[in-house]
Amino acid sequence: MKLKDPLIIGEFVKRPNRFLAKVLVKGEEVLAHVPNTSRLSELTIPGTRVGVSYHDDENRKTKYSLRMMEKGAEWFSIDSQLPNDLVEEALKNNVIKVGANARSIEREKTFGNSRFDFRLQDETGNTLFIEVKGVTLEMDGEGHFPGAPTSRGVKHLKELAEAVSQGHKGAVVFVLQFNGAKAMRPNWNLDPLFSETLKEVSSKGVEVLAYACDVTLEEITVVRQVPVILDDYR
Repeated sequence: MKLKDPLIIGEFVKRPNRFLAKVLVKGEEVLAHVPNTSRLSELTIPGTRVGVSYHDDENRKTKYSLRMMEKGAEWFSIDSQLPNDLVEEALKNNVIKVGANARSIEREKTFGNSRFDFRLQDETGNTLFIEVKGVTLEMDGEGHFPGAPTSRGVKHLKELAEAVSQGHKGAVVFVLQFNGAKAMRPNWNLDPLFSETLKEVSSKGVEVLAYACDVTLEEITVVRQVPVILDDYR
């Protein structure tokens, strides 16, 4: 997927709160919106190179958005809004095969009191609900989720399990937004409740899938499935 907005290279200064970052762009310190509520502590290091997009919109509080951050020699996409678009593209291109026989792919669909990122239906009317999680935390080539404790994430997992118990299919898809990902693990140290819930719903029929991306400053693409390791490593 080609990025909609060209990125400008800057330098990370600090993150005053989870929504804002101070960034040096062409020698000027500017405020940039951070489209990710994870801690990003392994990325938000003063002096780190970043990619920001510029938006000349009078309705915006900030003219810039922080889209990418560099770690080592690789770029990490931190835009939490991208994974759903990436999954839709990958479903249509059959890279993500969990919905290979779908006759319809719909986004943001409700089921009972829940709203799932995707609802897929095949020719016989079978329904698959999908929740998407973007992963930016990398350790030793593996993705770890979440990057901050998430009660909302636990709720999503339980709602998927409920849909499965009622005869539907359910899947959670982790999108690893960095190059060279080898595997995906729940973050047992940071959020044991989410991790335990993920393992539990997997045993109840919810598919747990993870996909690696190729990331450049111009394009991000889901390229392959990687293993998910659910065991508690603490």
